[in-house]
Amino acid sequence: MGILSNADRGLAEVMLACLGRDGTFVVGDNEPYSPADGVYYTLDLHARPTALPPS
Repeated sequence: MGILSNADRGLAEVMLACLGRDGTFVVGDNEPYSPADGVYYTLDLHARPTALPPS
């Protein structure tokens, strides 16, 4: 699975650490795509309009 984040990395860092802890999941940090690639639909749809942290 991929954890998508941008400027605010707080939640992403926690999720990456927790999900990667036991090795059950293959977890990517902004993989296979990222906001740098112009992929931020989920951030724009779910995080920003509700004032949730964007990561």
